[in-house]
Amino acid sequence: MDKRTKRRFAVCFAAFLLLFAAWTVSAAAAETVYLDAAHGSDANSGRSAGAALATLDAAIGAAKDGGKIILLSDYTIRTHYTEPQHTGEIVITAKDGTRDTGAKLIFNVTGETHYRLSGATTFRDLDITLKNFVMFTAQFHNLTFDTGLTVEGGEKYAFVIGGYQTPENTGLAADLDAHITVRSGSFYKLCGFTRTKGAGTMTYTGTAHIAFEGGSVRELYGGSLYNHYAGSAVVTVTGGSITTLWAGGDGPRRLNGDAAITIAGGTVGSVMVNNVVGNAAVTLTGGKIGALAVSYASDAVKKLHATAGAKNTLALNMLRYTAAQREAFAKDFDSVENLTVAYVAPSAFGSGTRADDPTSLSRAFELLRKTGGSIVVTGNCYADLTADVGTLGGAVTVTGEGGGTLNFGTNAALRFAGDLTFENITLRQSGNLDMTVTDGTLTMGDGVTTTGGSVNLAAAGTRAALVVRTGSYGTVTVGAGSGDYSLYLSGGSVGTLHCTGATAAKSVTVVVTDGSVTRLAAADHCVTDALAMTLSGGSVGTVQIGGETAAVTLELGAAKVGALTVASALQKGTLVIGAGADSALAAAVAAKFAASEKANVVYLADGGKGDGRSASSPVGDLNHAIALLGGDGTVVICGRYTPGSAYTVKTQVGKLTLTAKDRTTDYRTSGACIAMNGTLTLGGETRMEALAFTAGGTSTIYAKGYPLTIGDDVDTTLVDGNAGYISLVGGHNLLFTSYTTSLTVNSGNWFNIRAGYNSTRLITRGVRSTLTIGGGTIHGYVAGGSRGSTGGSVDITVTGGELRRGIFGLYEEDSAGYRLDYDVTVTVRGGVIHGTIAPAKGLGTTLHGNFTLNIEGGSFGHLTDLRGAQTFGGDMTSTLNVAKSIDLDREESGTVTFTNYLRQNNADPYIFYYNGFYYYTCTGATTINLMKVANIADIKTAAPYTILESTDGKNFWSPEIHYFSAADVGEANAGWYMFIAYDDGTTANQRQHVVKCLDGDNLLGRWGDPVTGEVNKPRRLNFVSHPKINRDMLCGGTSVIRIDGKPYLTYVSEEGRGTADFHQTINIIRFENPWTAIGDPTVICVPEYTWEMGGYGESTSKPGNWYPKVVEGAAAVYGENGEVYLMYTGSGYWTVYYQLGYLKFLGGDPLDAKNWKKNPESIFSRSDTVNGCGHASYMTDADGTKWACYHAYLGKDTSSKRNSFIEPYYVSASGVSIGNRSGHPAPLDTVYTTNINKTPLGKKISGFDRVNVK
Repeated sequence: MDKRTKRRFAVCFAAFLLLFAAWTVSAAAAETVYLDAAHGSDANSGRSAGAALATLDAAIGAAKDGGKIILLSDYTIRTHYTEPQHTGEIVITAKDGTRDTGAKLIFNVTGETHYRLSGATTFRDLDITLKNFVMFTAQFHNLTFDTGLTVEGGEKYAFVIGGYQTPENTGLAADLDAHITVRSGSFYKLCGFTRTKGAGTMTYTGTAHIAFEGGSVRELYGGSLYNHYAGSAVVTVTGGSITTLWAGGDGPRRLNGDAAITIAGGTVGSVMVNNVVGNAAVTLTGGKIGALAVSYASDAVKKLHATAGAKNTLALNMLRYTAAQREAFAKDFDSVENLTVAYVAPSAFGSGTRADDPTSLSRAFELLRKTGGSIVVTGNCYADLTADVGTLGGAVTVTGEGGGTLNFGTNAALRFAGDLTFENITLRQSGNLDMTVTDGTLTMGDGVTTTGGSVNLAAAGTRAALVVRTGSYGTVTVGAGSGDYSLYLSGGSVGTLHCTGATAAKSVTVVVTDGSVTRLAAADHCVTDALAMTLSGGSVGTVQIGGETAAVTLELGAAKVGALTVASALQKGTLVIGAGADSALAAAVAAKFAASEKANVVYLADGGKGDGRSASSPVGDLNHAIALLGGDGTVVICGRYTPGSAYTVKTQVGKLTLTAKDRTTDYRTSGACIAMNGTLTLGGETRMEALAFTAGGTSTIYAKGYPLTIGDDVDTTLVDGNAGYISLVGGHNLLFTSYTTSLTVNSGNWFNIRAGYNSTRLITRGVRSTLTIGGGTIHGYVAGGSRGSTGGSVDITVTGGELRRGIFGLYEEDSAGYRLDYDVTVTVRGGVIHGTIAPAKGLGTTLHGNFTLNIEGGSFGHLTDLRGAQTFGGDMTSTLNVAKSIDLDREESGTVTFTNYLRQNNADPYIFYYNGFYYYTCTGATTINLMKVANIADIKTAAPYTILESTDGKNFWSPEIHYFSAADVGEANAGWYMFIAYDDGTTANQRQHVVKCLDGDNLLGRWGDPVTGEVNKPRRLNFVSHPKINRDMLCGGTSVIRIDGKPYLTYVSEEGRGTADFHQTINIIRFENPWTAIGDPTVICVPEYTWEMGGYGESTSKPGNWYPKVVEGAAAVYGENGEVYLMYTGSGYWTVYYQLGYLKFLGGDPLDAKNWKKNPESIFSRSDTVNGCGHASYMTDADGTKWACYHAYLGKDTSSKRNSFIEPYYVSASGVSIGNRSGHPAPLDTVYTTNINKTPLGKKISGFDRVNVK
């Protein structure tokens, strides 16, 4: 052995010794410890069955650096258990090698048990028995339920918690990751973070990693349960059974981060991507799934998601699911990725679904024919396709790996319909390979190499497109038929590019942005309608245009063109000279075109880093694009563009057009849009047309005093749960830049539109604002003038569109009280107008100047008022001019339809019908709003008027408005009254109050103290004979019931607060006037049936605090034959059990409780889609139909806000029923039809100094 060999041997031997030493240390660290509760002793070593330990504490202590604990006999845990600290993984098992000891781990505790980890712990090959709830709490240590587990009672009692069970203090680490793995066993619930509240709300920032590989669980949550916010969640399911998988927590508990859910196996009943603020990515590659949906517990969570700019994406293997499943799964997601892959290899005839089981190309196409997907080609494969490939139901991409090549042989021809892409692949052939697409798109993408003979492409059928990015092609025919055809060349090379089929094409579009074309030719009369050529980049050797009678557009840009010939004069020809065009070449053919113009176009999209001259080379910033224009010009949005939360356009030179469509392409079809989530302030005269917006949050476009025109074909899509469209302002909200503003709107969905400035600090005169509306839908108000103490002129003209919240010359909040001096002219020639047309919105606004309203046309079946200036303060004069063609006495005709719900976040809705119109109000925080509408359907979009804004209290509950005649309360007290209860922030201090309408029958006017007349000042209801009522005890929910022509008050009170007998009561009493109750009250309703008990019980977080048994929301209904019922709601409003029932009046004295009979069953309770149905109001419409308006939660839990609903109701001697008489809310897609409000236009006129018909 030479020295070098000896040295090598020594090194190797030393390495071996080191490895051996490491192995022995590792083996020593991985202890095996025996635990025998029946015969062991903690004095033993635990290293053998004969020297077993007696307690789990001792066993974990002996294996603290990692090891296996073998149970030799049953081990019972009888109280909360926390493991001793251990640094290594502990495995608890009943298997000793191949021998099963049969020992069980038993939890035998009267109440719930907490098993808390203090290090990584695995349960394996073990029977676990649960007698009650057990919380396996990982405390952010690795927790694994490995193979071989049986968890007796687990499906009923076992909780698995990745974080803390009950945080003992809010100073605990909140940035840790949780790791849970389940391979066997049955469990009740599993959550990634924390289960109960504990010391306070925690906001976790870590990630819960959950791997579910076997076993079963009823509910799996990526987030927290009860009160806590979680970070992110990564859930992977490869086996087992899960009834419901929730990405977030229960109820409103959210993930502030991202969620990644992968289902590759197993069975999942429902996957609910709930309350994810960040990005949510769901990947489905296997397993069985019943349902998949995205949801948010509240609008607030939706807004957080929208503000984060997050997206919900779905990726799935289409072959795993039916077409119906795929459609249902995809509906809630922002984007869907097709993960379907077929694998192709030489001489392979396998299934094609796996890389190790490839198939042939023809079989791969058949596999993906219906779903689309990717075909991965490995090696040199024969292309065994028939000449007629047929129709592809989904887009197919053929890509190569490992030198993937398709060999087509000699002189092959392929014809197909659908979308087919080749990329990163070699196409080999001898002779010619002819590929024709009919009614679809053929794309030669990146990385395509063509070798051998000539590859020729053609577009045929009714509508087809060719896209070429790479490769070399002999002949490309755009128009081998009589349809619409296009070619987009951004790379590669083409010998001859022409449109010359057996018949003339309808239209042909050719766009060259890069690459090379030797000859581009359009034969004589090759199109019947339009020929468009755009040469903005690359090189074209020769361009030849034959004689054409159709419209011809040739746009010359930066492309290098060797020669250009036009056979004859083009009577419908337009030559467009763009940036970088060869001026000499353009001049040589200009005479052949009927018109010529200069094009100044820049392309814009997120991430763009090009020169802006083409859609394939966009810039990425709007100000950069405008600077490149240098004057009048067009910015084409060719992809998604996100301006940011507060984007300001620099002062521009010239007029700007914003669009998503150039002469050849509508980029909206591929997702081009301006993504708004904030403000966009313009920098010069701007026109928008053929443009898409998305609104992911509250957004406004400020014209800043420059003319802004919203042209045709502009629209907005609401995204990320946002419920409000973009607002338009002719001025600005802070800056004053011009004494003139001009807005024109011809299309789109918008929220508020104000022609003037939106700053309340503005103090100026002489502002001239013009607003023209010719189309679109305005979901908010339409106003002309500026805010603040301003003056000037306003000119509003409406010729079309739907204006859902009226037209106001000036618009201020109801209590703003500004002094405005304007000459306002409003002209209506068309459109559908809802609500009110008036000089101002806020009835407290002081007006000076003149108001002229011209009615020359339009639809007014949704209008409630044509209001002049007399109802406002100040000395403004008002004139109404009505065209002779308008019949002021004609009744409106037609019908209106609507579906539920009516309005979001509206609790305790109250609706009534008076003098031809409907009024609607509901509970508020510190104000009460009232809406006046022409039709029930209009409540969905109506503008609210604030009628009460008292500073005396909070939580303004259960408003009800009633009229009392002189016969009811005396001549001096007759009028409209509103009962309203409020507190000081503590529910127990809720007290009943009343206000009176101080403006007679103008219910949108001032309300206040019925005695002193002080505005916005409620008066407390006084119980003369029992002053403690409404002084020392809760009192609210006051309503009015009329029996034998006499009115009585009903109200809600409570008894037993703080005790197990805590409950509410419904009472009836006589009254002298609406603020004075007299005599003794009678309790006529107390909770007694199960359906009235929902929510009752002692607080689990605050022992000694009780939730009440609830009866509330009393309201009277009357039958045609004298029947009197008192409807009410039982169970807590915070529960799904809130539901409606009734008392029937039997006759006699209403103050005698024996004369009231309670129906023992509820008549209206939750359905599968709506729950918590109650606190209804009841009214009869203009046609005699009775309606019940109630509030409820959407879905199966109370995580949503309460929304208002309305359904018909029916009264007879046998009782009351609602809706479809099923006892539950009708399906949400139920369509209700009512007659449109018939009130003639003439009866809607008030407050004008002069009315002229001319």
